[in-house]
Amino acid sequence: MKASFLITPRIIERSSRVYLRLKVTADGYVTPVRTSYELHKIQQIKTAYPTLFDILRTVSILSHISIERLKEKTREREIVEKRQFYFKRARDHTKCSLAQIGRLVGKDHATVLHGIKAVNNTYGMIKDYEKFFDKN
Repeated sequence: MKASFLITPRIIERSSRVYLRLKVTADGYVTPVRTSYELHKIQQIKTAYPTLFDILRTVSILSHISIERLKEKTREREIVEKRQFYFKRARDHTKCSLAQIGRLVGKDHATVLHGIKAVNNTYGMIKDYEKFFDKN
């Protein structure tokens, strides 16, 4: 429901100063009208990049491994592979640097780069990666 309010001279004066577009209803109420530029900006916000935490949470949910477990310092193959899936997904779907991607799980940029290369260069892993995110 749009916010409406009764017209007063003060509101009209203020609206003309800040360049609001207002529509008067039959009841004498005024509702703000969105311009095409405002709608474009709203659409951009809705289609913004996912956050790193959103991607990590998605990997956690799909793999049935807790976020804390993905952040642990471990060399278990299952955990390492899912962490590498997070690295690749984050690199493909965000504009974050390698260091920012790794910082969320306690790794440095070199580990992130190695993980991305591991997923890309290993034929079996890229197939697993595609199947893994097809569940989404």
